[in-house]
Amino acid sequence: MRVLVDGSSRSVRLVGIDTPETKDPRKPVQCFGDQASARAHELLDDQRVWLEFDPTQGREVRYGRLLAYVCSAIRR
Repeated sequence: MRVLVDGSSRSVRLVGIDTPETKDPRKPVQCFGDQASARAHELLDDQRVWLEFDPTQGREVRYGRLLAYVCSAIRR
């Protein structure tokens, strides 16, 4: 998922939403990856979201992605 944070587009790894790998060209699409990705898009595209960071985890993980919970989503 990508979000705008202070005017910059950032990639986010969502805590609590399992979206198996679908984009890594070195690996096959993982089981239910396409379905999970489609559902995440259905729920979150064109939404204003509130991200919550876990203070026990780092704010960024591998590949510079943010690691956060989506606390709410509001249709625009």
